[in-house]
Amino acid sequence: MNKQRIMACLQDEDGSTRDINFTPALFEDVVRFVSALFSEYGMGSLTDQDGADIALDAESLAALFDLETSYALGFFECEKAIVKKIQVFLDCPEDEKCAVELSFFPRDLADSFEPEILLSKVHAWWDILRSKELFIRYEDLSWKHYDAEDLSVFYHRVRA
Repeated sequence: MNKQRIMACLQDEDGSTRDINFTPALFEDVVRFVSALFSEYGMGSLTDQDGADIALDAESLAALFDLETSYALGFFECEKAIVKKIQVFLDCPEDEKCAVELSFFPRDLADSFEPEILLSKVHAWWDILRSKELFIRYEDLSWKHYDAEDLSVFYHRVRA
């Protein structure tokens, strides 16, 4: 997909979020990723499926795996970031991997936004997570994750 199309998709104010999805990653990589987000954003929070705060450390995140299926929701904010406000969803089933979804509204992109800068940041996150694939798409309420043929997907990469 060309730069103009990606730019148009990212900036389309249709009321939905844009979602960056990573196929499931190993627990230790998810911990490193959450730590990197907290480092980069400085301001953030994470809660479990019951709404209880989760400290942003390996031991607290490990508690997510104590349940048969669990998830965590997070919110990070920084006026200097390429995405000023970003929501994080970690879906952690019992197989010691977590699917990671980052969501943001187009209005939360930095004023000096360029697709190359955002894609560079997304690829840096992907490197931390070491997951197989990444997808950027319009919010998809059907929860059909990881389908590159889905019409909402406008950026897709597979790790060699």
